[in-house]
Amino acid sequence: LTQIIDCASWLAICVHFSRTPIIWLNQVSRKPDSTIFYEDLVSDKINLELIKITLNRGLFTQIGGGRFKFFHKNYEDYLVAFALNKFIAPLQWPAMLFTRDNKGILIFSKGVASWLATLNDNFLDEVLIREPELLLSSNDIIQNIGKAKLCNAILSRADNLSYRQRHLVATSKNLFRLNSPDTLTLISDYIQDKSKSNSTFAFVFEIV
Repeated sequence: LTQIIDCASWLAICVHFSRTPIIWLNQVSRKPDSTIFYEDLVSDKINLELIKITLNRGLFTQIGGGRFKFFHKNYEDYLVAFALNKFIAPLQWPAMLFTRDNKGILIFSKGVASWLATLNDNFLDEVLIREPELLLSSNDIIQNIGKAKLCNAILSRADNLSYRQRHLVATSKNLFRLNSPDTLTLISDYIQDKSKSNSTFAFVFEIV
């Protein structure tokens, strides 16, 4: 199982960063444009047989004629994040995921960045600085980070967000997802703290 997961993660990184979502498992002479030939995905740890086995597991779907793609984009995003966290040094992540000005996250990697934030606390901070609304977009992301942890992270940073970021968080209409028994005490503490800013209180009221 570990080999399958590692192989699927490798395939995920290859298709994601090449921007080519379809893998061709057939004769190279018949390979359609905009597909990756499966033999080109071989590495020192990933052989042809393992690639074939992995492609025929539930993570992938065959779309005819020897073409395979991830069954769901969410699978691909999570496995890319898993591979980055396991195999790629964190110092290399910004160049792979952030915009050139280092202020945002590349459009095609927003899902990857969200999942990576669930796996690495330092990267969670990086996403909160740039696009905190991403972390509210999926219940799976919220559950993996932890509602109380994410709630505290967003509320404690409310004053440091730009007007645009605060607007995006508020208008995402997803702050209510942080309302749960796990966050009630935390939210109560913020409400009673008169030193908190209007930005913080605005988020609190959106949550409750």
